[in-house]
Amino acid sequence: MSRDPASAHRAPNEEVSIEARFEAAHATEVRKTLRPGKRGTRKLAKAFGDRLVCVRYRYDRKRGLRWTTVELVVSAPRRWAPKPLPSAGALVYVRTGPKDWDLRRRLASSSGVSRDAIPDLWRMRYETAIRLGLKKRLVAPPRPPAVPSSGNKIAPR
Repeated sequence: MSRDPASAHRAPNEEVSIEARFEAAHATEVRKTLRPGKRGTRKLAKAFGDRLVCVRYRYDRKRGLRWTTVELVVSAPRRWAPKPLPSAGALVYVRTGPKDWDLRRRLASSSGVSRDAIPDLWRMRYETAIRLGLKKRLVAPPRPPAVPSSGNKIAPR
């Protein structure tokens, strides 16, 4: 018997991995995407109820097969808020790569930009980073180095 996940001649007891099914379904073209309630989705809408987002018909031209796939909501909606953008004057950090020589020269010659003590890290105002097109290079501020506490359990001799 063929182990092809899309084979119509597979024995009923022959198992196919989820990965193989996923690959087979995604090696196809989607010809139709239908919303719930449209013709061709009614049985599935009845089966899945409000969780049904859409029904897709995928076609495999090589094998002459059609899959019907569904997109379902599996968790309750949760509130999501995007991270707030820093104010224009906020201090931000930009990381450069070890071979970004042109960018380093540009940063060194720009006003309001200074090099941080940490290698490949530059400090500047948010508006400067945006003006220079560096929004995707922004990184979190570095943590200050850990200072040993004076309450050590082992006393120095």
